[in-house]
Amino acid sequence: MTIYIITSSEGRVYKEIKHELEKAGYHTKTILAEVTQPVLVGFVSGRLTTFTLKKLLEASVKGRCL
Repeated sequence: MTIYIITSSEGRVYKEIKHELEKAGYHTKTILAEVTQPVLVGFVSGRLTTFTLKKLLEASVKGRCL
């Protein structure tokens, strides 16, 4: 399964999320875009670690990476 990460910045939170998703066995692709509001696109099956979920939620609140 491929997860698309839409982000306006490839900063620390982005790198942590990408690393955790890849460690969990997901393929990732990055789309750089001007993100002004958090948007959830797609579908995740399986299990994500608590750390990954926490980072995803933090990122969506910041609106910088989702």
